[in-house]
Amino acid sequence: MAEDRPTTVLLTGFGPFPGVAFNASSLLVRRLAPRARRRWPLLRISAATLPTEWERGPSRLSALLRQLEPDIAIHFGVSARALGLEIETTARNARAASPDARDHLPSSPLNAIDGPETRASTLPVDAIVARLAASSIPGRPSDDAGDYLCNAILYRSLECCAFARQRAQAGFVHIPSGLIGAGDDGRAPLGDCPLDWTQALDGAMLVIEQALERYRR
Repeated sequence: MAEDRPTTVLLTGFGPFPGVAFNASSLLVRRLAPRARRRWPLLRISAATLPTEWERGPSRLSALLRQLEPDIAIHFGVSARALGLEIETTARNARAASPDARDHLPSSPLNAIDGPETRASTLPVDAIVARLAASSIPGRPSDDAGDYLCNAILYRSLECCAFARQRAQAGFVHIPSGLIGAGDDGRAPLGDCPLDWTQALDGAMLVIEQALERYRR
């Protein structure tokens, strides 16, 4: 790998899945990537929407990680329980017997047959949460990424980054699923959503900023 290559950031969201016809995380990364490129023009910033599928989702992520070799990988997904930006601390080696976007069940109850029970996020979670609080953006750490595709993607990303480079960072951020569903185009937040789009984008930018600060130290 060339030493003079630009610092590379990968941002991912998800496509639809049962009960979520349009995934707010996909819209978030599409809006976030150009804003981040304007803020950090010397970085290489890539954005992708992963299929919410047990086989194709992690496989697509692995291909992106091999192709881009990101220094920082930040993944976004939705949760009906999220009270703002929830910065996940832990991925678990477990898969729920829940159907994916193609109505398929996981082929195994584990994300990695010989993998550890948990993997810890390598994002600076405490620093991110502190910055969110200082900016009056709802956010908190979470130690439960669930056992669906969000957790599977975080586990795979941490696994790949652990084998890649010691300084590489990977982490996951849950956003409220209610960020979309209202308005003429259906892409405005629902009335009870604890987060609006300005806060979501500003908060996501702070996540990137804190990860960059750690990477450069």
